[in-house]
Amino acid sequence: MTEQADVATWMIGTWGELLGFKPEGPDANLFDLGGDSLVMLELLTRIDERFEIEFPVAAAFKDPKLGSMVAEIRRLATVD
Repeated sequence: MTEQADVATWMIGTWGELLGFKPEGPDANLFDLGGDSLVMLELLTRIDERFEIEFPVAAAFKDPKLGSMVAEIRRLATVD
C-alpha cells in the first residue's frame, strides 16, 4: 500500500524539479503554476515509473491539482 504522505512528499519534490519551485498545498494547480502539457506528460511518465501504475492522462488534465493527483495515485497503487 502506498502511504498518502509518501506520495505527497514525492509529488511535491517532483513538481519542484519540473517547475523550479515546490507547490504549496493540495489545491496547487500544475497549469496555474506555469506548467504546460509537456510538463504534465513528463510528470505522468515519472508517476507511472515510480508507482508502477498507468495514471489516466485525461484525469490529469481534467483535475491537475496536487491533492487530486496524490489521491488518484494512491487509489491506483492500491488496486490489485
